[in-house]
Amino acid sequence: MTLTHAAHTLNAQLRRFVDANPVGVLATSSLDGRPRQSLVYFTRVDDRYVSLVDRAALANAQPNCVFVSIHFDAAKPEATGVETYYATHQIPWLPFLQPAALESLNKESQSLASIIQESLAARTQAVNRGTSLQQFFVITNVRHPAVLVEGGFLTNKNEIGKLADANYREQLAVAISDGILKYRDTVKASGDTVDGTGP
Repeated sequence: MTLTHAAHTLNAQLRRFVDANPVGVLATSSLDGRPRQSLVYFTRVDDRYVSLVDRAALANAQPNCVFVSIHFDAAKPEATGVETYYATHQIPWLPFLQPAALESLNKESQSLASIIQESLAARTQAVNRGTSLQQFFVITNVRHPAVLVEGGFLTNKNEIGKLADANYREQLAVAISDGILKYRDTVKASGDTVDGTGP
């Protein structure tokens, strides 16, 4: 299984929860049985490459949203598990103009990362590598809560086998979706908006 194939098939699994269009509706049931819905925008709907700049621009053009970038990692053959990254600082971040920002973390993205990671580890039973800070371009340059999910290692034979299984990819997709919706519900319960900009 190649990196492109794994990412494409997980994208297809996620799309099961939405219409076949680039914009769809993510719909699941809440714990009390009431339906929950959210619009979903895919930065890519096929194997054509979309630049990091264009991915960030698409997210920045949306009001009140979260951004989730899904990847599969490569490392030493023994590396295994799922991990979720968030950026310490996001745009606009100019350290020479905002020295106080150096002391604070991006709380919204950190919360989103923690909730998605918890959901991934619980649902997939994969090794929980936790959440980590990383200034990846695609999550640093988004003005909304943004995370990058590493769904496994394509350099690990056991993980390649799991990622080749449609049921496992479905568990990854459901875990990410559930994490997003749990984050949304948590933020709404606090009286805030999903992107942390206030009511």
